Amino acid sequence: MKITVAHSPDSDDYFLFWAIVTGRISTAPYRFSFSAHDTQTLNTMAAMVSSDIVAISVAAYSDCAKNYAILDSGASIGRGYGPVVVAKPGFCRKDLDNARIAIPGSTTTAALVLSQALPSAQLVTIPIEPFENVFQSLKTGEVDAALLIHEGQVAFPSWGFIEVENLASLWQVSTSLPLPLGINVIRKALGNEHIKDISSILAQSVAFAIRHKAQALSYLTEINHQRGTSFTDPEKISHYLDLYANNDSLRLAPECREGIIRLLAAKNMPMTAITWA
Repeated sequence: MKITVAHSPDSDDYFLFWAIVTGRISTAPYRFSFSAHDTQTLNTMAAMVSSDIVAISVAAYSDCAKNYAILDSGASIGRGYGPVVVAKPGFCRKDLDNARIAIPGSTTTAALVLSQALPSAQLVTIPIEPFENVFQSLKTGEVDAALLIHEGQVAFPSWGFIEVENLASLWQVSTSLPLPLGINVIRKALGNEHIKDISSILAQSVAFAIRHKAQALSYLTEINHQRGTSFTDPEKISHYLDLYANNDSLRLAPECREGIIRLLAAKNMPMTAITWA
């Protein structure tokens, strides 16, 4: 049985599916087919039911909850760290109120949290693949600041930018919860038995990757070379994985589930509308 998986082109997603892609664990009787897309596209794909499994922003779940359940593994969680707003040196927090801020997509979790924190800001969508695009926009003055997700959160200092705001810190102060950023969702129409079996395989893949991180780094470095991104330093990739491919990716802890519920409540989605796989 073929299972289609759509995920981001970022190191953490490639890492979490690495054991399946490279045949390091058995997936029989399922055959997995993978495709990589930017976050905004993934959110749209889930809303259109375009793949069996999709890695989406938590904030986008309200648009696809009728057809998808949230998987227990593969999540990206920020515990005091997460999306950051960066700018050129000399820019400060008070300058953000009416600034032009680049965002990775209107349906992303980061954009939702930012719009709540800075309702007067002008949000400008700039595609994040490759993530260097947003840094060029900052350099040229197309935008005043940029909201960074994924690998850009680790890479921005080397481009000469400074952190102006940390959305995960704001979230944790206001809610006392970790910030749930991304989740994997699975199509309900596959049926309970298939969902159970596939969930187990994905959990095995995450666990295997975490246990064999050193082996995966060379694979990720090569993937990033092929992507044409500058994010190819194994130490930076390893640090990024520590943030977003860790024990929180193995399974959703109770406080992570509560964070998801709290975040979706901001979109007027009741807890009863959430399906956990």
